[in-house]
Amino acid sequence: MASEVFAAGNLEAYRLPNERPLPKAARLPVTVVALTSSVFSATRFGRVALIAGADRRLAYIFLTIFVLLLLPPGAWRLLRGPRPCNSDFPVEPQTAAD
Repeated sequence: MASEVFAAGNLEAYRLPNERPLPKAARLPVTVVALTSSVFSATRFGRVALIAGADRRLAYIFLTIFVLLLLPPGAWRLLRGPRPCNSDFPVEPQTAAD
């Protein structure tokens, strides 16, 4: 049987042509059960520790890149003040009719 796609915002729900869509009252319990079971299974198989360790390393990498590479030039630009405009062509003021 072919399935139809119904889009509501960013969510897509699949159903067969003869079936009713999931009621709004059932969406919260289904979501809670899915999230709870995924957290318990991730804890059971050690995925939480693996993700936490990777996130910590990734956070240190991002922090290092920001502090060592981006913060000094940004601070220098802020401390030196605004630069004068060096344009070679005249700028005409725009009127409301433009």
